Amino acid sequence: MGCVIKLIDAILLLFFLLMSVVIPLFDAQNCLPKEYYPNVLVDLNSWYSSVYGDYLVAEKPHFFVGLIWMEVLVLWPLSIINLFALISSKSWFRTTCLIYGSSVATSMAAILSELLSSGKASDKLKMVYFPFMGFAVLAILRGLLPSSCKPAAVGKNTVAEPLDGKNYKRGAVRMRFYLEQIDVAYVLDDIVEPDDKDNLSESDVKFAKDDKTWLEDMEDIEQQRPCGNGLRVCKTDKDQVVKWARLGLGISSLHQNSGMTVL
Repeated sequence: MGCVIKLIDAILLLFFLLMSVVIPLFDAQNCLPKEYYPNVLVDLNSWYSSVYGDYLVAEKPHFFVGLIWMEVLVLWPLSIINLFALISSKSWFRTTCLIYGSSVATSMAAILSELLSSGKASDKLKMVYFPFMGFAVLAILRGLLPSSCKPAAVGKNTVAEPLDGKNYKRGAVRMRFYLEQIDVAYVLDDIVEPDDKDNLSESDVKFAKDDKTWLEDMEDIEQQRPCGNGLRVCKTDKDQVVKWARLGLGISSLHQNSGMTVL
């Protein structure tokens, strides 16, 4: 699916870039005075009309001029916005792409209906307009597909956030959430002092110094969100308490190697 989305994005990127240039320089000549354009652009537009037999550009029927106005006022800004959103990987690109595709499909439905029913359009002219309906369907499809952005991968080199006095509360909330997933209400009844204080690292000393703050936060959470199943962890290995309390980074190892006693 990711390769398909990237292919669609590449096609739409070229399409939006093309429309950002074609609409103001050529299509707008059908609704704006030709005096606003240099002769080279006017001649190029006349050459296209004569070679492909585009009677809509030559005769300028009222419905066609109205659709051109919609292109200039709506689709041209949307082309630039979508181009920016696609390059910058904006999260709202799907919404603007869906709006763009729906607008182009509506316009092309009217134009293709005229070309097919009038009997004036040549096969060459039909081949000019039919791809735009395909691009419109592609833009609508891209608006309905999920974003191609991937969340950042968590690898073995991910640095754990230190558990200091500023994030005790957040760590307590996360620990409670993790333990709820294994149906355990986590409550520390006593302050656990490690046996080998001399071998503690600087971070462990910091944690041992502030463990009262951690316990108070855990008790506050326990009071605010009473456990539904009444389970309590009351006995555990002392070294594991320090390890578990560090934001629950290894909840799988906690579950497998804890040796906890659950009442």
